[in-house]
Amino acid sequence: SANIPIPRPSLTSPGRRTRRDTTDSQDVHGEGSLCVISLADKVELYPGTPQSHGHRASSLSSSAGRIRTSSMSAGRLRGFTLASYDSTHDPVSLGASRRSGVGGEMRNATELTQSRKHHHPKSKSQVGFGVNDDVSSETDALLGDLSQSHEYGGGQLDGSGRRRGGKRSWVDTCCPAVVGRCADAATPMIRPVVMGLINGVIVLPVMVGYAQIVFKDPFFTPYMPTLVNLMLFSAAIHQLGFSLKSTLPFAIGSVQDAGLIFLSTMSSSIVQTCKARNAADADILATVLCWLAMSTALLGLALIVTGKLKLASLVQYLPLPVVGGYLAFIGLYCLEAALGVMAGQDIAGPADYHKLLHADLWILIAPGIVSGILLLLVVQRFTHPAALPAALLGIPLAFYIVVLAGGWSMPELRSAYGVGWLAPNDPEPPFYETWAGFKFDRIQWYAIPKQLPTWFTMFVVVAFSSSLDVAAIQMELGRPLDFNAELQTVGVANVLSGLTGGYTGSYIFSQTIFTMRSGIQSRMVGVVIIPFLLLMFCLPFSLQAFVPTFFFGAVLVFIAFDLLLEWLWHARSLVARSEYAIILITFATITATTLTVGFAVGCGCCVLHFLFLYARSPHVAKQPATSSVSRGFKQRRILAVYRKAIVVHRLSGYIFFGSAVSILASIKESIKVHDDANEALENDADTEETNGGDRNGQSPRRPTLRRRHSSTSSLRKVPEDDDESQLTHFLLLDFEAVNGVDATAARSLFVTLVQTCHTHGIVLVATGIASETRKLLACHGVLEYSTFKEFNCLDEGLKFCEDGLLAQIDPALHPQRLTPHDESLEGILSAYLAESSSFPDPAAVFASSKPLGDYFTRLTLEKGELLFEQGDPGESVYLISHGAFLLRRHAKYRTGHYGQGGIIGDLDFFSNSTRSFSAEAEEESIVHELRRADLNRLYTDDPRLATMVLHVILKSLSLSATQNRLILQRIV
Repeated sequence: SANIPIPRPSLTSPGRRTRRDTTDSQDVHGEGSLCVISLADKVELYPGTPQSHGHRASSLSSSAGRIRTSSMSAGRLRGFTLASYDSTHDPVSLGASRRSGVGGEMRNATELTQSRKHHHPKSKSQVGFGVNDDVSSETDALLGDLSQSHEYGGGQLDGSGRRRGGKRSWVDTCCPAVVGRCADAATPMIRPVVMGLINGVIVLPVMVGYAQIVFKDPFFTPYMPTLVNLMLFSAAIHQLGFSLKSTLPFAIGSVQDAGLIFLSTMSSSIVQTCKARNAADADILATVLCWLAMSTALLGLALIVTGKLKLASLVQYLPLPVVGGYLAFIGLYCLEAALGVMAGQDIAGPADYHKLLHADLWILIAPGIVSGILLLLVVQRFTHPAALPAALLGIPLAFYIVVLAGGWSMPELRSAYGVGWLAPNDPEPPFYETWAGFKFDRIQWYAIPKQLPTWFTMFVVVAFSSSLDVAAIQMELGRPLDFNAELQTVGVANVLSGLTGGYTGSYIFSQTIFTMRSGIQSRMVGVVIIPFLLLMFCLPFSLQAFVPTFFFGAVLVFIAFDLLLEWLWHARSLVARSEYAIILITFATITATTLTVGFAVGCGCCVLHFLFLYARSPHVAKQPATSSVSRGFKQRRILAVYRKAIVVHRLSGYIFFGSAVSILASIKESIKVHDDANEALENDADTEETNGGDRNGQSPRRPTLRRRHSSTSSLRKVPEDDDESQLTHFLLLDFEAVNGVDATAARSLFVTLVQTCHTHGIVLVATGIASETRKLLACHGVLEYSTFKEFNCLDEGLKFCEDGLLAQIDPALHPQRLTPHDESLEGILSAYLAESSSFPDPAAVFASSKPLGDYFTRLTLEKGELLFEQGDPGESVYLISHGAFLLRRHAKYRTGHYGQGGIIGDLDFFSNSTRSFSAEAEEESIVHELRRADLNRLYTDDPRLATMVLHVILKSLSLSATQNRLILQRIV
């Protein structure tokens, strides 16, 4: 037996099993055992025992000499038999023998055997089969046959590979993921048909209940059997649309609860409007039926256009708390409809609850409420697919058992307590007269315009609800779905429904997921639901005449309690407290007023809620005041001491009236001035604003670091004797992440800031301002102040602030230039060693050593000339004696700026790597180059001088690392 290299098989050995014939088919005699090995993605059969392969596996004895498969339909395994096994070669995968079409046939075992013997004439064939996404249906059939016919351990296997008594099935053990597919192969029609009937049983009473909701007005009572038929037919048409168009073969679609209240509102509104003008009943019915059908078709067209234009994301902007409040209202509406149906009363709201204050009515209502709660408990406690259908069928069955035990007659049941347990058994018009009320010439068009706002709200809600359904299916499916394409599917189904006189619908995500979890990947479920509903539609009698009224009420109670519990109770832990409050506000407003008003109030609350939270969110963040410019040691030390004189804030988001106050407070808190109690300065800003100010002409109060004055009391004040380095000289605001500014913020925030800074000599620097924001600030006069400066990017603004700060500290010290003495090589090194205890007298070292010029090479570069390019060997380090260099990456991305006294190339030099950037002279520049060979020579000639040079380079590296860390903090 071959040593087959299959990694980590995972199954246990259930013992030996014997094969018995159960069908009449071809036979092949074989000897020995089959080794069944299960992997993550396939199952394979090998000759020999598990021990011979070195894997944990289960062996299947075929010593009886017979392995059979039953004859199956075209496209499945037909006449396929397993040959005997004595091969030492790898298995042949049946997946490689895919059929070319639905009606194609698989190669038989003889062909496979001949194919193997062509290469190995002395060996018999061994056959393996794999199970994965690309495997053919013949493989499924083979697994199904094997699982059906094995008997072992005292137990007989059923069609899914599960045992009936005895030990566990080898299919269960080897590949549990295949079990469901084996059942499909063995019985390709049974499970989809059963699932279709289960879904049909669930949909049927729900549609009857929905008809009671949509046509809740007492005007429709005489027409209710016909209207129920229309609802059933609409459900069948919706399922037809989803079965034809949906990308999900297991999709279940029907009339959905999201649009019910809108349909009910429009139907009741039309009745009231037409009655006010004394319209005939036939005209009212025609207007209602035709408009509901047209509104459904128009809704479908709107959904198709939305999907075609890829605008599905826009309809999802409807806030979830508003939808939650609406769905909770649907629950209340269903409960009121249920009570009205069971009590035979018109319950249109809290004002009609007094009609239920009769004990006899509660005898009719109580069974429905108890049954509805029972249905809810069944759904929550049991996951078996037959649980809910069994409970639905059990309610009327239990009713008739009680009726038979009590000996009540049908007339008594229809007249009990003045309302009856059953509806009257009046003659029903034939099903083909269901559309008799659709008379377009009798439509009362004056009643239609009033319904347009309700229709538009219905479109938004149905689109949003459909998106939620698709999202729920996508989460369960585990792969992304195209929301725009699925929205078009919903649109097509609604167009078909509207054209046939039906009502709005969408995916029924709970039943879709329920069908998907059953392992069915076939449209057969929908194909079964459609004729089932059409059969109910064609019945010559009314279901309500024989099914107790409280049963339909129980279904509505079940839906009502489910929605009310989900959105008024369980939602507490699913949303924030403020959003939960919006759910309650929306629910209460819709209940007290109308749908349109409730949605408007709910959306308004969401807008206010967003503004409140957005205003409280941080729109300003303090940043390190460090540019990417590498300066000389003396400048670096000064900037390190006086770094806090530059205050940097990064603004973000949309700055509006709600956030302007908090941003202003945060910025003022970071500005530090002397506390000299000069209250007169507090009114300077107001005086300038009132009198127009001399923004460019008047010199602002601009004291040096030695003399500072206070602003208003909102600025942070420090004592007169405090460290001067703590005072603010530059305020930099980075607008790079700002999306926009409104006029209120421009006036109350930025005008106030620029006036305050102008009064106290603080330079206000702005970077990265967008063109629209700049125009707005210019209109409010912010750009006119002499203390206001603007730059394209943050690094340029920081460089300006650092240059200005250095100029204020020591006017004789140029921000980037060294003194003539410092420009020498010895001067640059001495500046770095000024605070070093290791080299207290660098001049003495220089005097006792060879000239540095013997080891350093002096280079002069013109403006624009490259000192080195990215990718060059890092064999030298450079000390800048005069000029400045711009660092670039990939020839265009600016990464830094080095000034006089800076050291370039040290990191690449010590890491023995190529240059990570290019250095370009910004002006005529002089550098001193230290090559690696010269440094080694310096070590040999004068170790003390070499140590001093390395000390300088390492000190520059540490300063650069600190600078880079601050820059990184700013970026992050």
